[in-house]
Amino acid sequence: EGNLTAGKDGSLITSNAIIYSDDAEVTIKKDSTINMYLSDSSNGFYASNSSEPTKKNLENSQPQIKIEEGATINLNGDGVGIVAGSGGYIDLEGATIDAKGLKSALASIASDGNTSYINAKNATITYDGDSYATYSSQKEAKINLDNATIKLMGNSYGIALDYDKANNTYDVKGLMGKVKIKPLSDKVNLFTIKDYKDL
Repeated sequence: EGNLTAGKDGSLITSNAIIYSDDAEVTIKKDSTINMYLSDSSNGFYASNSSEPTKKNLENSQPQIKIEEGATINLNGDGVGIVAGSGGYIDLEGATIDAKGLKSALASIASDGNTSYINAKNATITYDGDSYATYSSQKEAKINLDNATIKLMGNSYGIALDYDKANNTYDVKGLMGKVKIKPLSDKVNLFTIKDYKDL
């Protein structure tokens, strides 16, 4: 519990991940405030499980990273804020996420054949930028947005999915729950399909 600031405007963090867990348990306690300034190649939070990347039903297991309700996370810069890689599970139920300028605030990015899971139930995610508030790479790269609120600013997109060029389709099964999306700019979009243009 407490405050953490990593980087600052004009001096962005270039490490792969500021907070990283490979099947360990990391908890950000309630009432904590985390401020991160991320370069293009960096992530704020990154969870994975290299020993069991295909683990099923991740939502019933122990998360590698838990951000407790009442914690405030401020993410700035050009990187990706909160990332679940193959086998990774991040629980941020009820947390407040404020992201500016990132490639994505939340990203569930398990590679094909693997699994990842972000629990964002009841969370509030504010995203101001030109990219995505939430991104799922495939149907087993899940994000639970049930009763979450996404506030969109700038030229942002609320939800992004990858296009499956091999099968000429996209799959929304990675998204779970009923989310409330609040546009706060007349230039925002609720949904987009990533990488469909080059078919």
